[in-house]
Amino acid sequence: MEWKEFSESKIEYPERIVENMTEGFTKAAKGLAELSTVALRDVQQITSGLSTDFQYALYLKSDMVPEYRLKVLTFGYDVELMPVKIVLNNDIAEELHGKKLDRGDNISIDTEEKFREYLSSVFRSNHFVNVVSGLLKLAQKK
Repeated sequence: MEWKEFSESKIEYPERIVENMTEGFTKAAKGLAELSTVALRDVQQITSGLSTDFQYALYLKSDMVPEYRLKVLTFGYDVELMPVKIVLNNDIAEELHGKKLDRGDNISIDTEEKFREYLSSVFRSNHFVNVVSGLLKLAQKK
């Protein structure tokens, strides 16, 4: 058999898409809150609700309110990079989809563009905006 030369995928890493989408958030939150992406390992992957090879969680937090953090979503993908599977915060899921998602339910996004659009809808959701507003208020109190 004769092999043709392989080429690297042109798809952007999903965690880079998230990082690019969240860039500027801390400035918009007056330096009082941040969004951080954390790679999940071992037991965290088992309990994430995803069955993908690579998994990450996106957290909203504030150094001024260390006792609080919101897991906005968990996302993962396999070696093909797409589709991205998402387990969404239940309150945001209820707002965007009209129902809370059951354990093991996830949202499948099959293109980079749709993933960006979906993340935008998450960040524009009333629940996310209200939590950020409340966190900013609490952070200023400290």
